[in-house]
Amino acid sequence: MLQLKRSDYTELALNSPKPLGLQVGINAENAMASYQLTNFDDLPGVACPCGIARRSLMDEPRVPYSLHITEISLNAKAHYHKQITETYFILECDDAAYLELDGKQIPVKPQNAVTIFPGTRHRAVGKMKVVIIATPKFDSSDEWFDQE
Repeated sequence: MLQLKRSDYTELALNSPKPLGLQVGINAENAMASYQLTNFDDLPGVACPCGIARRSLMDEPRVPYSLHITEISLNAKAHYHKQITETYFILECDDAAYLELDGKQIPVKPQNAVTIFPGTRHRAVGKMKVVIIATPKFDSSDEWFDQE
């Protein structure tokens, strides 16, 4: 059986390949990462019903949520989640931007936060940039669409 000293773990953690946009700090006392710094500009954009999402913390088991920066297209597609609660924090948006929640238009502006509970049909309307906190972590198998 291979035996590693604490310094070996630190060396492994510091020199292991990391996903684009991630930096990890090592706590010398317990040889575990003590923080993770994400540069969202370096993360790949992924198409989603809302527009383009850059997702972080997806593979970090010690964090119970995922963190996304999403560029909303003009007319995102309405969807809902059965398990995930999402909090949208509006960074930037057009003056006429709103969230449509179960058919109701909720006007938003920068610095607003809206928590969307499971089962709520939602979409963003208007150009905007948002931070999304998804709890539990985002899972594309929990994106549901009504039949059109």
